[in-house]
Amino acid sequence: MKLRWRLFVNAKNETKARLLVDRFQKCISEKEVIKVDLSILEIEPYWKDKTHYKVEAETDIGACNLPNGLLRATSLCNRVADSWHLTGPHQHSDGWDFELTADSRHESVKVPGLSTIFCSARNVKG
Repeated sequence: MKLRWRLFVNAKNETKARLLVDRFQKCISEKEVIKVDLSILEIEPYWKDKTHYKVEAETDIGACNLPNGLLRATSLCNRVADSWHLTGPHQHSDGWDFELTADSRHESVKVPGLSTIFCSARNVKG
């Protein structure tokens, strides 16, 4: 199963944005026996705020059932923020999904320079 990340980072250029993504990856990899790989899918200036970049990335966590997937996702998420809003989990005829959100306005994000973090997972049968 893959976790999909959407990060909004305080950066005015791509170099600074990538530096903050590296910090984020180190934080989610902390205490792992095996490094958690973060694949960047997209990185671009955020159209609503020129002081931010939007980063789309994913991490393969290997879990495939809902309880294990949710536990693994929240374990990684708690390394980068103390407080999360959980939407779901929702079960569908073809699988399940959930989303976690953390926002620096609530002072829960532990990685300086990250303003908002979304983490979502969807498991589709078949």
